[in-house]
Parts: sequence; C-alpha cells; structure tokens
Amino acid sequence: MYIFKAASLEEAREWASQEPSVKIGMIEMKVYPWLARSSPAAKPAVH
Repeated sequence: MYIFKAASLEEAREWASQEPSVKIGMIEMKVYPWLARSSPAAKPAVH
C-alpha cells in the first residue's frame, strides 16, 4: 500500500505509474481518493 499526498487523482496515478514494479507489469496499481480528518497534533496550539 502506498499513500500519496497529491493535488489530484491524476497526479497520484502519475506517481504510481513510475513505480518500477508497475512499469514491468509485476503489480497493478489502483488509485482511490482518501479524505481524512487532519490530526490535532498537526495544527499549532492557540493560546
């Protein structure tokens, strides 16, 4: 499993297509959108 933080599905597909095992047909890459809530730890604290 790979998780890409990409601007679009097309960008993620382009990145996935560059994987060597995908290029030689060893594996097939499937790309799905995944929206997750941002982590509270990632936001600066407001005091």
